[in-house]
Amino acid sequence: MSSRSRVVRTPSGGDDRSDGRGAGRTVVLFLVLCVLALTLAVPVRTYLSEQARDEKVAAEHAQLLSDIARLEEQKRLQEDPEYIKQQARIRLQYVMPGETAYRVQVPGAPAPTPEQVQAEQAKQNPWYTNVWRTIAVPH
Repeated sequence: MSSRSRVVRTPSGGDDRSDGRGAGRTVVLFLVLCVLALTLAVPVRTYLSEQARDEKVAAEHAQLLSDIARLEEQKRLQEDPEYIKQQARIRLQYVMPGETAYRVQVPGAPAPTPEQVQAEQAKQNPWYTNVWRTIAVPH
């Protein structure tokens, strides 16, 4: 008998080693892949968080630009004498000299009766206050 290790060829053409080198290579490959994944995880996470921050800043920038445009338009309007007159008529109810102002009042809901006011107040009281009042106040 010879003292050499025996190598058996498999049908795929590779060697079938019975000493466990294939399993060891698999473990080493797995460890290399894990180290590579862990090495890339931090930069990828940083990149993605920077992308999200950039998108947020871009959205905030667009909002600020729209606010600037709106405020510039409001400033332009407030420099216009006709707009000032219009706003004085609407907001302050001013009239021009020679005009007659009319105020139309639409009838609203009727005033609540005292019984309705008391019932509304009773709804807002805690339950024990209402119970005490029924005992303490004679009817």
